[in-house]
Amino acid sequence: MSIRKYTELDFEVIENIYLLCKPEEFIYESVNVTIVPLGQDQIRLTEFRESTVFVFELESVVGFITVIDKHIGWLYVDPNYRKQGIGRQLLEFMLKYLSSNTVTLNVTKNNTPALSLYAKYNFVTVKEFDVLVSGVKIEVCQLSYNGVSKIKKSA
Repeated sequence: MSIRKYTELDFEVIENIYLLCKPEEFIYESVNVTIVPLGQDQIRLTEFRESTVFVFELESVVGFITVIDKHIGWLYVDPNYRKQGIGRQLLEFMLKYLSSNTVTLNVTKNNTPALSLYAKYNFVTVKEFDVLVSGVKIEVCQLSYNGVSKIKKSA
């Protein structure tokens, strides 16, 4: 098990994880959102290419997290590897990597599992706004991390 920087050789597995996880962002919405593969979505692909990306590797890559400046973009774990603490480890790694009192991220307003995870780390909602995803309006919360986590660090 390791967390390491992304390389271009990881793209195919990252794209597969993206396709599995991206629709889950919207399962709590009352609208239908069409998901385009990462390699075919020029806006998301540009965002990905401009990000610093770390991957979580077991026998292969099973999760990843992205960041631009001090804004976390995506935190996705292959559904076959969930409930093993991988998302938590990626988030904690990124918070240490950024070593900042201010880290932000966006999450859909109705994504209660994600909101619950981030609340455990003292992320708080600082603003709400609407975005268009595939022409569909989605409500989003911007969360901010103040540098102090409720989670106790393991020794």
